[in-house]
Amino acid sequence: MYASPLPRKYQGGYTLIEMLVALAAGSITLAAVVSFFSFQTMSLRVENARRGAQTTARGALIFIVRNLEHVGRDPNGSLFTAAAPALQVAEVDRIHYLTDLSDDPISNTTDPWEDVVFAYDAGLAAVMVGDGGNTYALTDDGATQKSYVPAGGLEFTYFDKDGTEVAPGGGEAARASIRRIHVALTVRGVPPDGQLEPEVTLSQDVFLPNIS
Repeated sequence: MYASPLPRKYQGGYTLIEMLVALAAGSITLAAVVSFFSFQTMSLRVENARRGAQTTARGALIFIVRNLEHVGRDPNGSLFTAAAPALQVAEVDRIHYLTDLSDDPISNTTDPWEDVVFAYDAGLAAVMVGDGGNTYALTDDGATQKSYVPAGGLEFTYFDKDGTEVAPGGGEAARASIRRIHVALTVRGVPPDGQLEPEVTLSQDVFLPNIS
């Protein structure tokens, strides 16, 4: 016996309008999910760049501070005077000092590691170290560097024994009066895809124990 089809109102399936609405809702949901994961990925990359910058800044600052603690070391007390101080240069972004680190009973500063320079190199966007003619980067440098030191990112501030600031770039008497150096270092991370560059600034005071 032939069965007649169900009335139209009882037939299954979706109407075109229902399908378009479902497709639009699915597209919105998918776009939101993609946007969320893109944001999370970008945030992760920026955070990794920030951590890298912080690690670089911390390591470089510790290195500078530990070395500056040796400024003016003179076991025999015969090398440095007010007219010939251990601090050869004391500028905002460059410091050059002498020290006697050898066990030789004869006082001298002829060993390469006893003639030290810390300076900012604008071309490399890095902090450079020089010791006895050998110069190398203390922070990232080169075309693929993952962090860099911006202009003004290395700053030395000088103080005398009374805590009065000593103007940078002064003569022998001014440099001989320096007893404390405030070191500030700023490093910016370089995340991929030109995203926001996180910036980290660390600072520390160095008291010069070898200068009385």
